[in-house]
Amino acid sequence: MFSSSTLLSLQTTLPKTGGDTLWQSNYHTYDALSATYAKMLEGLTASQDAERFREQSRVNGYKLRTAPRGSPDNVGAHLKASHPVVRTNQVTGWKSIYGKSYLADSKVAVAKAQ
Repeated sequence: MFSSSTLLSLQTTLPKTGGDTLWQSNYHTYDALSATYAKMLEGLTASQDAERFREQSRVNGYKLRTAPRGSPDNVGAHLKASHPVVRTNQVTGWKSIYGKSYLADSKVAVAKAQ
């Protein structure tokens, strides 16, 4: 069971609105892949650009944070990242798929049909 200090709150009844958050395990997603597909993904890097956040800040008059946001590399308004498609947990050794589906312009070095 989760500790009381966790951000994850388990509800026994749904509220009248909301309550429709979907949780998934990216470890399970990786484990469900065929060995061939997993091997192919392990060599790929994804490049993502959160242009939609910049656009929303322009449209709605919000100011984006440009100061450091965690990593010293995570500064400015560019909101771009490159990372392996498959990440390995340094403690457990478990592999997971790493990606953000809401970054629609996410690019991986494979053909679009793939």
